[in-house]
Amino acid sequence: MIVVGESITISLKTKNFRVPNRDIKVGIHELLFINTKTFQRLNYIKQLGLAYLVYPFALHTRASHCLDCLHMAQSFVDKLMVNVKQSTLLKDEQKKEIVKRLEEDIDSIRAGALLHDIMHIPFAHTLEDENNILERGDKSKRIDFMIDKLKDELDKIDPSPPNLKNLTNYRIFSFSDSTEFEKAMKLAKTLLEDTRKILWTIALHDVIEKKARAEKEAGTPKDKIYQKVKQNIEQQLKVKILEAERYYISDIIGNTISADLLSYILRDPEFTGIETKPGGWYRLLDYLEILEDDVGRQRLVIRLTKSGEWRQDAFSTIIRMLNVRYDLTEQVTYHHAKLSASAMMGKIAQLCSISESNDLYEIGDEGFFKLLEEKIEEVKNGNIENKTREDAIGAEKLLESLRCRRLHKRFHVIYKRDSPKRFDLSERYSKPEERLKLERRIERLGLTPGSVIIFCPARGGTLKEAETLVTYERVKPDGNLEPITLPLNSPDCLEFLKEERGESTAMKVRNVARQYEDLWTLYVFVDSAIIPIYGYEIKRILNDELGSCPSFDRSSLESMQDYKLSRTIVQKVVEMRVPELDRKEVLKKIPAAIAQISGRDRKGTSVEWISTNLESIVETAKELAMQRTFL
Repeated sequence: MIVVGESITISLKTKNFRVPNRDIKVGIHELLFINTKTFQRLNYIKQLGLAYLVYPFALHTRASHCLDCLHMAQSFVDKLMVNVKQSTLLKDEQKKEIVKRLEEDIDSIRAGALLHDIMHIPFAHTLEDENNILERGDKSKRIDFMIDKLKDELDKIDPSPPNLKNLTNYRIFSFSDSTEFEKAMKLAKTLLEDTRKILWTIALHDVIEKKARAEKEAGTPKDKIYQKVKQNIEQQLKVKILEAERYYISDIIGNTISADLLSYILRDPEFTGIETKPGGWYRLLDYLEILEDDVGRQRLVIRLTKSGEWRQDAFSTIIRMLNVRYDLTEQVTYHHAKLSASAMMGKIAQLCSISESNDLYEIGDEGFFKLLEEKIEEVKNGNIENKTREDAIGAEKLLESLRCRRLHKRFHVIYKRDSPKRFDLSERYSKPEERLKLERRIERLGLTPGSVIIFCPARGGTLKEAETLVTYERVKPDGNLEPITLPLNSPDCLEFLKEERGESTAMKVRNVARQYEDLWTLYVFVDSAIIPIYGYEIKRILNDELGSCPSFDRSSLESMQDYKLSRTIVQKVVEMRVPELDRKEVLKKIPAAIAQISGRDRKGTSVEWISTNLESIVETAKELAMQRTFL
């Protein structure tokens, strides 16, 4: 039974969604969310964005992920019901209270899990996290916009029987009659407001943590800390967040080791074929509990001990999950070809001045490509401020290349180990306007906008799963056990791991975090067609601005025939005594000179042909440059 207040009770009917190896059951009131245009839009947004260009089977969608997340959240609750009743850390009254709360919150938990990605737009991670073109939608007012959009859609559903004017009625949603429909609709709208609070709590988790620690250090009583933080945030930001006793809901759905995480680290490896999974992940559910943290919130925690005895399988499962997430990040998110595609997409969006707009909330991936085409036409027609026809030509060329999977090549790569300036570079070039300045400088060689693209992630990497709350027991001087709840990667917890299981156990947590830090890499992607002529000059500018990349150059660039040719061309220009001030103009004319000399010779574009006829090519380029100067 589902109860809302005291007056509404509806029978729990379910519908099955058939997925590989299991069914996902949804309540018919949840169909009210699923059968909306706002939710169905997620079926046209790929979960892994542009990764399908590298992993062709990575075509699963945000909608399928959300359904799976709902299923996983239900698994969390089912296990928590059992674990709380058997807990040795809670008193009987506390157990009854938490079980009652779980029963009351289950519909909110399921709704929050189902709708946790409702604010995603096409290629959200590419535009928001990787290129910083747009603000992150899961931490912005887009949360309110999309919840309100869902609410508006529900308001427009008419439960009346069908007639010539209206074909929407309660039978479409599997309700027995309009009364049952109306009760479910009231429940759905209540759950939307709960979901709004859940999503804002997840979005503001770091802010909440910082403010709570400050209040604790200031000596605020434990039972007053979260109350003050909640009041402060709601007054300042004009949003609602979860109450202290319901904070655990945000943990279940998306904070640390959560339904969201378990869903994607189980499904994404299947569709990408990277063949890594957190074996025995289901055992982790046996160790979940709900305990109060040191600032008075009810939190989801993982037990590392039972009656003081170490649970090796609990810790090992956490580490396996962290390692699978790292494997996904390294092999999928940070795959160089996928990053090239992401850089190209980000550059197109920048050249077209893509910004936050209602257009983005109505479309899927293919709709976004069409939006880019429309924006390119607007730029061509001079309808977008500060954008030129050259920008439109560059964006159009990039979009065509992206659609045909003709990706830019790695040309200048700075790994963390090679750059003492890594933090300075990250701080500067993670900003789109700073990347644009350097790209424009290089384009002055005579290149089309988008020929050279800088990709630079923000400083460091995130590893919020290492911050998951764990609980363990220490033996006090009087011989009794003292339960302690801390983040897994906190100094005190790491010290406990070292004492309990040795340095190697603590290092497993530290090493995963360090692996993420070491993933940082700055890429410069270049249209391969320009390397034979401009490669040497581009490299000279990049070395001057970013520093050299010896590890990459030794293994790749210096052996590239195209790059060697560009260096030979520059040397030939110098040998032929072209004044330094004129060299740039001569290089600009090299393609035209090659075209003029080669004529219809099919070999006229080959590296060998250019090398053989280099002197004639440079001489012709000089003449063309002089004609332009004279004119």
